[in-house]
Amino acid sequence: MEPLTELALSMKVTEKCDVCGFGIVALEILVGRYPQEVLLCLESEEFGQHFLDFLDKRLAPPKGIAAEVLMLVLRLILKCIHKNPLCRPTMNLCPKSCSHSLCLAFNMSTLHNLVHN
Repeated sequence: MEPLTELALSMKVTEKCDVCGFGIVALEILVGRYPQEVLLCLESEEFGQHFLDFLDKRLAPPKGIAAEVLMLVLRLILKCIHKNPLCRPTMNLCPKSCSHSLCLAFNMSTLHNLVHN
């Protein structure tokens, strides 16, 4: 079932609906508006567009560690809004899925990288 219509059609509030809602809100933060264009591309499986085209234009394009962290977050978002609710993580797993990778990225960061990236 499509993430946009899942709750409206089923009228069942589940943890997986909450996870999908979390993913949509997180995506909205990244694009700076309701992410309808991104969601439509995902639903139609037209994956040719670059995600940078969708990012909030008020933000500078991410570089270095920030770009790596953004990719981790984007992967999590895409898992959260997966068409199949059974493929979505639980809310308990959402922070855990990024935390280990973020710690590694943070531990490998130098002061120079943090200042100049």
